[in-house]
Order: sequence, then structure tokens, then C-alpha cells
Amino acid sequence: MIHLNINFNSDFVNYILVIKIKIKEKMIPLIKINETKHEKLNVVVDGYEAEIFIQERFGSDKIVIIYKKTHPRFGEFFTTKYFLFTEPGIMSWGNNNEKMKITVV
Repeated sequence: MIHLNINFNSDFVNYILVIKIKIKEKMIPLIKINETKHEKLNVVVDGYEAEIFIQERFGSDKIVIIYKKTHPRFGEFFTTKYFLFTEPGIMSWGNNNEKMKITVV
């Protein structure tokens, strides 16, 4: 999805182009065990701005979403080792097959 904002001022026109890309698991940074510095990816999760990464663990990796503003359901962050990207932009999680829509910004 491409979104174009146009702001008109008295002296010039300001264009802001926002491109949202449906996320795929391979796009998410993987944080290795004992790694202290790591990259996070800026995303929008169900309309909420956040950062995302996958934390490598013994047994199974977990996904971590850190919200930029407090999420009404999850608070400051969300994490689970039960996640699966069923299609671009859609992450199924947990044991009840809940879903999140995630786009890269």
C-alpha cells in the first residue's frame, strides 16, 4: 500500500510518501543468543507503531514487538514463541489462532 500526504503551505507544497510493505518473517532481524547490540525493524501492528525482532533461543525462537505507545491489550510489548507467518503481512500467534496485521514502514 502506498499513501501520499500533501501539505499545502503559503510558499511551497510538501509531499510525504509513506510506503507500507506487508512483512514476511525473513525480513525480521534475528537476534542471536548473547548478542548485546541488535537491529529492530520499524513496523505498524494492527494500527500501532512498534519495533519488531526475533530473539534466538534454545529450543524455539520468540518474536518480540515493542510498542512505541502503550497498546490497550498488550501494554508496552508483546512476545510469544508460538508464531507463524501464514501470508505476507499476517502473523498467526498463540494457541487460539489469533492474528496480527503487520506492515513495514
